[in-house]
Amino acid sequence: QLLAANEALAALVAGVPPIALRADVGALQTAVSSYVPKLDPTLLARFGADFLLKGVDPSGPFSRVLDAAGIKPTSLVYRWFDFLAFALSGLPVTETSAAAVSFMIKEFFADGAVMDVPMGGSPAIAAALERAITKHGGEILTKAHVDEIIVE
Repeated sequence: QLLAANEALAALVAGVPPIALRADVGALQTAVSSYVPKLDPTLLARFGADFLLKGVDPSGPFSRVLDAAGIKPTSLVYRWFDFLAFALSGLPVTETSAAAVSFMIKEFFADGAVMDVPMGGSPAIAAALERAITKHGGEILTKAHVDEIIVE
């Protein structure tokens, strides 16, 4: 049910660049003139009224998509998306862009999709950054007061 609820939103997000999904006065004009004509004509019908009536908006929080799909906040699925939203943006699902999570879901469930994880997990990323910094003469200090950061 969630994949069906996400389908039209994911297609919209894939067809309209994120910069066009902004919340200013010119956003509608930009989207309508530049991107809407290129979208699947059935997309707006599938995304439109039902989602809009339920308060779903690509620039709004993904929690509204979960609500529209009938996913309860106490469910494992909702909590899993709360985790994914946090992993993506550092924010809970109630504050993470519906467009970002929707696109991520589309990618997760695409034919042949795989979820790559670095060998050694996330600590391997920190170790690689440490090697790069020290290799170039940088120094890493922990638990130290910082007055300024200089980037050259």
